[in-house]
Amino acid sequence: MKIGYCLTGSFCTFAKSLEALEALVRAGHTITPIMSQAAYTTDTRFGDAVDIQNRLIAITGNSIIHTIAQAEPVGTKKMFDVLAIVTLSRIHISEPTRPAEHSYAVLCLYKRNRSTYDAKV
Repeated sequence: MKIGYCLTGSFCTFAKSLEALEALVRAGHTITPIMSQAAYTTDTRFGDAVDIQNRLIAITGNSIIHTIAQAEPVGTKKMFDVLAIVTLSRIHISEPTRPAEHSYAVLCLYKRNRSTYDAKV
């Protein structure tokens, strides 16, 4: 499966998010990392931006989409089977469910206290 994996905010979640990303790659999925400008450029106490960038590239083997110009064709060219947007303490996964252009099922995985995830639709 071709997955666009977007990191957009709450830098404190990046470490766990990268662990999940590694599991997706081990499962055989092709991952393209996508980062917001803030996520791509901001150094925080959770890590330097360039270190996060390098780790994403090392894990996925793909360059990072990080500008609006690079991101514009994502929807129109249907670049991915799934677009996962990682933000705050939730992971939202949108997957087309029918051929209709605007038909999506959204699966939200909510973080539990024991660092496991409970699927909610």
